[in-house]
Amino acid sequence: MRLLKEIVGAVWALFLIYGAFVLLGYAEIPQFAKNFWKELQEKQYAKIDGIFSQMPSDQQAFVGIISRSQQAYDAAPNDLAKGAERLARKSALCGIGLGPAVSGWIGQVSDLSSNNDGFGVIKISVSRNAKVGTWNNSFSDISTNTLIKPQTPLHEQSLKLATGDIVRFDGQLFSGGSDCFREMSVTQAGSMQEPAFAFRFSRIEKRG
Repeated sequence: MRLLKEIVGAVWALFLIYGAFVLLGYAEIPQFAKNFWKELQEKQYAKIDGIFSQMPSDQQAFVGIISRSQQAYDAAPNDLAKGAERLARKSALCGIGLGPAVSGWIGQVSDLSSNNDGFGVIKISVSRNAKVGTWNNSFSDISTNTLIKPQTPLHEQSLKLATGDIVRFDGQLFSGGSDCFREMSVTQAGSMQEPAFAFRFSRIEKRG
């Protein structure tokens, strides 16, 4: 038993060392691990890809702009060009006449938790790499009031959900900022590649 523990400990230590080398750029992630991760992602995306045609037209327009902007941002040759893509996305989003109140949007629950005060935190994927959702702390939420209060109908609806569920929801985005609608990322890259827009939910229900 002692020998087995020593072997397991040695293997774990080697794993940690290799992981450190990967993070520092001295080693690459093994191909089998890349393939495994890609397969998991494709399974995760299958549901959200499958419901695009069922989304309301305003949500399709919103998602379409974000998707095209992600591709353009990734293809931009330098940081100056990347910054221009963010401005272009802002102009496009502001030009579709969206909301800020929206109704009947469809997405996949990606994050479901609570903060230190017991308020509900939820994020819903509306495309492969874009989400709408609440803040995860009261300080950031002062001006938007997105966190889901306990013992409210919305909180009761949220208790019935699970990560991966397809849901239909109503609520509102928040106009303003560098992205036309309030976006929660702290970096430009995060805002463009995996944007998460602040959203105050008024209804969330699981689709049958």
